[in-house]
Amino acid sequence: MAERERDDGLRLQAHHSGWTTWLHAGDPAKTREHADAGRLLYNPEKHAFHRLVYGGHDPGVCAQISGAWAESLLGYPDKALASITKGLALAERIAHPFTLGLALLLLRRFTSIAVSQREPCANSMRPRRWLRSSGSR
Repeated sequence: MAERERDDGLRLQAHHSGWTTWLHAGDPAKTREHADAGRLLYNPEKHAFHRLVYGGHDPGVCAQISGAWAESLLGYPDKALASITKGLALAERIAHPFTLGLALLLLRRFTSIAVSQREPCANSMRPRRWLRSSGSR
């Protein structure tokens, strides 16, 4: 539908759904693919109303932070850091409280997961989960 209507806002939200779904499904390559597409489509002025209509947060910030998770998991820590920096700067610039809160929450989860993945695993055969319960470090 978004392609047929040539509506970049709908295309942005289709990718927003994609990167969120694939992030939580554990596929960082597909997450990054959708986040990259969203970053290309996103315009802070044109898509400002999206934070009030779709999910209560800004899709540009979400694309940067979600893309950073994917980049880190794919072995690109420098790109991940750049994406986090852009995402937080955008969140501060647009000054939407829920978006800034979400960005800080995701950053906190991201950094605690990155630290926990560097710690030795008690059982080396046990897979390390990158999505953990909120009670874990």
